[in-house]
Amino acid sequence: MAMYHKKAGHFKRLEFKMILVGDYGSGKTSLFHQIVCSSNEACSTSLGDSWESAFSNGEKEVQLSENNTVKIQVFDTDGEERRSLTQRYYRNADIVCFVYAVNKHSSFDGLRYWVEDTCRYLNLQENRRNSCTGVPPVFALVGSYED
Repeated sequence: MAMYHKKAGHFKRLEFKMILVGDYGSGKTSLFHQIVCSSNEACSTSLGDSWESAFSNGEKEVQLSENNTVKIQVFDTDGEERRSLTQRYYRNADIVCFVYAVNKHSSFDGLRYWVEDTCRYLNLQENRRNSCTGVPPVFALVGSYED
């Protein structure tokens, strides 16, 4: 859920939850590591509590100015997309990245399922907002490529 920490009328820090969805082998974990890890530093991710035990999560913080930062908490399914994801994975998502492999046409075809699954779990219908946050999440389409 987006959180805004204010100081003297100006935001100090914005926090967002990003989830990665798509077929197995579509490149979600590679994208996760691209976002969370810098090539110059070690990448540390964590597994969540019991309900999240199958998911990896990590954080990326970006300094926008001296007083303002953005923090994104990124969740990856760690291969659990073979089974149905739970509503708790989707809950309070601010950003949903639909990931497909550009060299695997079936992963693009599978996006229809993931969009429907996402809308069902986030209770999104035509002209409705996310019931958890009151704000519709941002949907992003990401094409990945594996050498």
